[in-house]
Amino acid sequence: MSLTVRIDGDMDAILKDLEQVQKRHVPLATVRALNRTLAWMRTRAKREIAAEVGVPVALANRWMRQRKGTLSNRAIMVGLLLRPIPAVRLPHRQTRTGVRAGKHAFDHAFIASDPDGREMIFKRTTRKAHPIDAVKIPVAQAGQTILERYTRDKARARFAELFEKDLQWRLSRGA
Repeated sequence: MSLTVRIDGDMDAILKDLEQVQKRHVPLATVRALNRTLAWMRTRAKREIAAEVGVPVALANRWMRQRKGTLSNRAIMVGLLLRPIPAVRLPHRQTRTGVRAGKHAFDHAFIASDPDGREMIFKRTTRKAHPIDAVKIPVAQAGQTILERYTRDKARARFAELFEKDLQWRLSRGA
């Protein structure tokens, strides 16, 4: 790849403009592109995780944590709470064979109050009356693979696209 640049005019003024671009516009464009990439990635990942786990997207909002980029810290972080979610958070009903919560069916489960008085979905771990465990829906495996795929593949391409657009916009304004 070769690049030929022909400069007409005062070299000092051109170098001063390039320095201003490097000091001011590039960091601002970087931060804005990072934050827009974060929002894009978070939205897409939430939708995919919710679809794969079988829960509403509104419930997936609680799992995601983020840290936006700033001029002093040009890095973003998106995290996922990996704890399983209680099945009682989904719309649920008792059936003859167990409990149905959202798209999930739990055979031999029942709805009862826990010791704190909250309604929960329980399932016996043995044939005896006790012990019983609260029924939970695992999120970790599905969420981790989806987030890794987004950070490894799609986020870098999206960042490059957004960075280029933002830098062009900033330079076209002439500020």
